[in-house]
Amino acid sequence: MKPKLLITLGCSLTEGVGCYNLDLLPKNPNQDYFLDLKLEKHSKRFLKYGWPNVLGNHLNYDLVINMGTAGIGPGGNIKDFISKWNSGERKIKKRLINLSDYEVLLYWWIPSPNRYSFYFEGEIETEHIGQSDSKLSKELLNKIGDYKVDMILETQFYLNVLKLFCEKHDIKLIWTTTEKYVEDSLDKENFSGIKHNELEDFHFNNENLYEKYHSFCKHPNEDGYELIAFRILQNLINKHNIRPSENFKVPELYYDGLSKHYLNIKVL
Repeated sequence: MKPKLLITLGCSLTEGVGCYNLDLLPKNPNQDYFLDLKLEKHSKRFLKYGWPNVLGNHLNYDLVINMGTAGIGPGGNIKDFISKWNSGERKIKKRLINLSDYEVLLYWWIPSPNRYSFYFEGEIETEHIGQSDSKLSKELLNKIGDYKVDMILETQFYLNVLKLFCEKHDIKLIWTTTEKYVEDSLDKENFSGIKHNELEDFHFNNENLYEKYHSFCKHPNEDGYELIAFRILQNLINKHNIRPSENFKVPELYYDGLSKHYLNIKVL
């Protein structure tokens, strides 16, 4: 039986942003403080306590590779993934990983489709259409007619590309979203089945516990990501017949996204 590998794609919600070292934060920080954060001081916690590693531990997988990147869009995710794994193998931290050696689950939490990604001077850059004051973002917003239609077409294209790659390499692909129009519009093949408003629902017994499960930057904290990982796990078991391995394991963990504050983080 092959060892098991979990690869995750997504934005900051997949990267694990929100799991801060509270000893390094001021008392009662507000959302504006996020812009002044030195994220490299918190990266190890993002990686360790974000939902991908928590899920990998629940599944007793052998290896977890988190490719979440804060601020990225669907196209950026797939450009990053395909460019790195096109040959079916990749060296991470001096270790050569061949996809054919593993039973692979690729889980994509699709970022907001209004994030368009481009290559710029050899690197993937992302524009947030309708949310950025940049000249390019404004020009794109003016040029696009029904922006949700065009953004869905872009996202469906990248989903199709990813499906073809996964079929070629015998990878189990599952995608999910917290955007209703994405859930309603994309091809449902490979869809998790988790409703867009369920993954981050923190209402319990008619009480809204949002503050308990979120950090000051509006991202989940480690308790929030633990709950998200558990919901994904239950969905994998009940909807996709993906169950934890029988033997208890602590998976080896790598970061392989585009966020540069991980450059000096050692393998966990």
